[in-house]
Amino acid sequence: MDVSPQQVLQISKRDPEIAGFIQMLLDQNRVLAEQNQRLQQIVDTQAKEIRTLKKRVHELERQLQ
Repeated sequence: MDVSPQQVLQISKRDPEIAGFIQMLLDQNRVLAEQNQRLQQIVDTQAKEIRTLKKRVHELERQLQ
């Protein structure tokens, strides 16, 4: 959620200390969301690789029988 500095000031009832704290939380939330997105991409890539390896293992097991 993008909130402008003016909106943060309004939410904080013009208290600069509270506005700073709110902005810090919003910034941290944005960073965490970006990290989460990158980690999800890694998990998706690893899951695809695991599926590929499982297929390969099953094929090798079939060839051994």
